[in-house]
Formats: sequence, C-alpha cells, structure tokens
Amino acid sequence: MMRLPFYLDLGGIRAVHATWYPELVARVEGRSLEDGAFFLAGATPRTPEGEALEVLLRGLSIPLPQGTSFLDHSASPRTRIRARWWESASEGVGYDALIFPANPDLPALPVDAQALALIPGYPEDAPPVFFGHYLKAADSPLAPERHNVACLDHGGGSHGPLVAYRWNGERHIRPEGYVVHG
Repeated sequence: MMRLPFYLDLGGIRAVHATWYPELVARVEGRSLEDGAFFLAGATPRTPEGEALEVLLRGLSIPLPQGTSFLDHSASPRTRIRARWWESASEGVGYDALIFPANPDLPALPVDAQALALIPGYPEDAPPVFFGHYLKAADSPLAPERHNVACLDHGGGSHGPLVAYRWNGERHIRPEGYVVHG
C-alpha cells in the first residue's frame, strides 16, 4: 500500500482518487508513503504535502457562506461542499450548481470569488480522467460527467455496484465502456 501512486497519468488516460488538480499533482510527483518524511508531512494538516493529499484523495471542498449548511446523504450537517472541480466556474454560479453529486436541499447562493478561485477546472482537450470518492447514487446512469471526466464511485464501498471503465484508447468516454460488478 505504501508504494501505490496517488494518481496515474498514462498519457492518454488519467486516474485519481478524488480530484485532478495539476498544481497538487506536481507537488506529489514521484513521492510515496514509503518516504517517512513525506508520510509525516502528508499526514499534517496545512502543510503543502497535507493539503495536496487532502484534495487529491478526498476531493475539492469549498466552504459555504457563514451560517449555511445542508444535510448530506447520511443526514450529517455539512458547511462545505465537494465541488465539481472539472468545471470552469464563473462569477454568479451557485453552490447548488457546483456541488457533486447534486443535492436539491442546497440553496442557490452565489459562490464567492475566493471559493471560485479554488476550482482548477479540467481542459476540454485533456485526456480522459477517472475519479472516485464522490459517491454518486448507486442507480445513477453509467455516463460521464463530461466527455473526458467520469466518476466511477457508484457506492461500491457501501452496497452499491463496483464500477470500472474499459478504456481502448478513445478520447471521449463512452457509456458502453463502463463495466459493472454487483
């Protein structure tokens, strides 16, 4: 486990546990948990290594306005959302449009500029990227979020199906490439 990469970039395809964030990918390039100093730094909040691993492995989280919260899928109150990091968010977009997966209980308040600046976006012409950790509903359609961005987490860790993608070199993710077990 200590040798596993934090992400894969195979040229024509990419994979990451939660968020593809180029600046943070570069920060951990060539590193592993076998390196004791990196392991300690990565486990320490607010260090460059800790911040990189937090986003790459847990997702891009942006704060809601003071006093605003919503209930997540397990009825836990949340004051931050996991954002659609692949979007090129612009001024005036609401938190309801950026949360992933969608939550109808989230108010349509505009995202402030400081939070918008945290969203890296993912270029339309970049290789396909696959990610997990965002927990789509088990009955969600097997379809990409965008032609080159797909979440494969359909609840495989919590009684949903285990979902993978069979890639054959294509630049656009196709629904027929999904493979489901369970």
